[in-house]
Amino acid sequence: MYSRVNYTIVGFFVLLFGIGVVWFGFWLGKYGKKDEYKTYQTYISESVSGLSKDSVVMLHGVSVGFVDGIYIDKSHIQTTQIILKIKKDIPITTDMVATTQMMGITGLLGIDIQGGSSDAPLLKASSNETIPTIKSQKSWVSSTKETLISVSKDVKVISEQLKKLLDEQNVKHIQNILQNVDSASAKLDTTLDDINSSITVFKASLQHMDSNFSSAIEDFHSMQQNFDKLTNKTLPVIDNISQTTKDFDRATLSFSRSLKRGDYNIKRALQPTLIDIENLSSQVADLIENINNNPNALLFQSRKLKKGPGE
Repeated sequence: MYSRVNYTIVGFFVLLFGIGVVWFGFWLGKYGKKDEYKTYQTYISESVSGLSKDSVVMLHGVSVGFVDGIYIDKSHIQTTQIILKIKKDIPITTDMVATTQMMGITGLLGIDIQGGSSDAPLLKASSNETIPTIKSQKSWVSSTKETLISVSKDVKVISEQLKKLLDEQNVKHIQNILQNVDSASAKLDTTLDDINSSITVFKASLQHMDSNFSSAIEDFHSMQQNFDKLTNKTLPVIDNISQTTKDFDRATLSFSRSLKRGDYNIKRALQPTLIDIENLSSQVADLIENINNNPNALLFQSRKLKKGPGE
């Protein structure tokens, strides 16, 4: 009886385990069918060393699929065909590009898809292909490597040119040029000193000319004042001469009339004219005496006029 009970319990647990295994298989199959993938391809024209099947495919740093296959493109031996499996619900647009990217510091590569906009159309297979092709571009590592190679070539060329430039003959020429530059600099310093000295002398000359010009202006003003005084002094003499001339004319007219009337008293007729002529002669004599005594005083010195009584 006890053996029958043990077989029953064992059979019951085996039945439960079998049901569990079947259920787990259906659950696992259902979970595996939850993510559906779409196939894409891209062509890489650089080394894919480190990239393997099942390598991760990322879109803007998010895992969206895996690498399903890596093949050499027989029609273009320099490129590699990469088959990608990307989740079906991830939109891949025509403006996206694929590139290889190093994952961490392990040296393993993955595929990184960059770019894309919501306005761009979805990527579809063209008429001559069965799998949509994602455009590719060189990775940062490859671009940096090519840049370094180009820079190293340029450095090599520059180094060779410097060797040619800095040979013994050219070095001597450069030394001669430097010596000539030093000599020219010394001459330039001397020339600048001479120019500064000339400028100083020129400034002093301008100051001297300015002082002389100011003195000349003062002398001219003084001469003008003396000329005005001379004019004021000579005007009365000229007036007296004019008045004497008029008196002489009157005397001549009176004398002519007296002659016509038969009046020969010439002394009485010419007496006023003779008095004026005497006064005029006295003033002219005084003027000539002053000029003889001090000729410069007439133009460059002023003489104080004597004030009359009560002035």
